[in-house]
Amino acid sequence: MLATPLRLDTLIGGLLESDDRLSPRTLALLGHLPLVSDAIGDALGMPTLVDAIVASGLPIRMTGNWGRLPDPVREHLATTRRLTDQDLVTALEVVFASGEMMMAVDMFLAANRLTDVCRLIAEIPYRQLDPFDHSTAKRIAAMLQATCRPAEAADWSKRADDIRRDLGLSPRP
Repeated sequence: MLATPLRLDTLIGGLLESDDRLSPRTLALLGHLPLVSDAIGDALGMPTLVDAIVASGLPIRMTGNWGRLPDPVREHLATTRRLTDQDLVTALEVVFASGEMMMAVDMFLAANRLTDVCRLIAEIPYRQLDPFDHSTAKRIAAMLQATCRPAEAADWSKRADDIRRDLGLSPRP
């Protein structure tokens, strides 16, 4: 048994100290995004991002093309490095294009990037939504109304009502 327990920052620092594959910019990305992928790495000029994470010894769990660091590791990295706005936008555009639309929108909202929220939401093709997903359509309408596009909000609200009608339900007031 160790006389002094190791702290998370000491463990992470020890892993990263002898490995130069993960730049400070990459570590900022890992700290601020809940999911990473080689596609995000490619968009940011960080080829083979997932291989570099694995080689560094940082713990990562892969599900399909997406990798997730344990929350305590990610949260520690987030406290030590700041993600640039441009890297956030680039990464979330990849997340959005990969089908994780609401995750990208939620993260833009959390970063108070309303212009990016409006730009992405306005680009969501209605046919990409689950045809039974009334709540997502209503949520998109509410986000548009709250941010900057009331005309699009009315359109999405109508789409949500159409979904309810198609399901044999009456539209909500």
